Amino acid sequence: MPDGWRDALAALAAELGGRAAWLEGREDGRRWIVAGSHGLIGVHPRQALELLSLTCAHGLEVVLRLDREALPPRTPRLEAQLNAVGQAVQNQVALEAAAVRIATLMVRRTGVQPIVCTPEGLVLEGPEPTALRRSPLQVAGGRLSLADPADEAALREALHDAASRAHERVLVLGRGTGAPLVVDVLPSLPARSVCFRRQAVLLLRERSPGGADRTPVLQELYGLTSAEAEVAMAMTQGSPVSHIAASRGVAPSTVRAQVKAILSKVGVGRQVELVQRLAAVC
Repeated sequence: MPDGWRDALAALAAELGGRAAWLEGREDGRRWIVAGSHGLIGVHPRQALELLSLTCAHGLEVVLRLDREALPPRTPRLEAQLNAVGQAVQNQVALEAAAVRIATLMVRRTGVQPIVCTPEGLVLEGPEPTALRRSPLQVAGGRLSLADPADEAALREALHDAASRAHERVLVLGRGTGAPLVVDVLPSLPARSVCFRRQAVLLLRERSPGGADRTPVLQELYGLTSAEAEVAMAMTQGSPVSHIAASRGVAPSTVRAQVKAILSKVGVGRQVELVQRLAAVC
């Protein structure tokens, strides 16, 4: 989180005779500290006195707390300070929302469908009405929903990791439907720029034949090694074994062994069946 918030809260705590001051966020069933001072994060203060409570956006509440034995007197100066903190928090949330909205619009113009949501799957931005037609991923009651419990669990884990730890993942959802959906799960904004809202963005990929970025998808979908995924991608482009071997600098027998392993993992018996199967995601 930006040092400016830490410094401002430390100064506020010192002026009010407190040991520390911090901002605490509550959203969609989750409660977390979004800013603090004196190394507060991860530490249980002796007192947690509430100075200010704000409803900043849909489902998002931010509370200003002070670690002190008793609340300070409500002087005009304190009221002015609390108003300033409240306005700064509202401005921060509004700026984050505007940044995400602009980024979402820009991504949508490239033909990729973005969905911005909380770690629990509450949809904040998107998708377009037709984006999830015949898709295993749906929106029910304002939340992302999947019929497969394993897919649901994988999506929740990826959303949490993206929103809380800035981890990026590629997921393949609806593996058993015959038309799996490939999604990238990313943080909505760079981690250090986001203080007050935990959210992630899903990018629904369009299928583009021969796209080199499909190798991670094939690895996850069928358990292929990176080398096997690259060979599989080359096969979907019609490359014969001899050309694949030459381009990779290996013997044709090595590629044939890899093809045999790929056929087994994908669950088909012939190369033509393999190409047809991979066409669903490549």
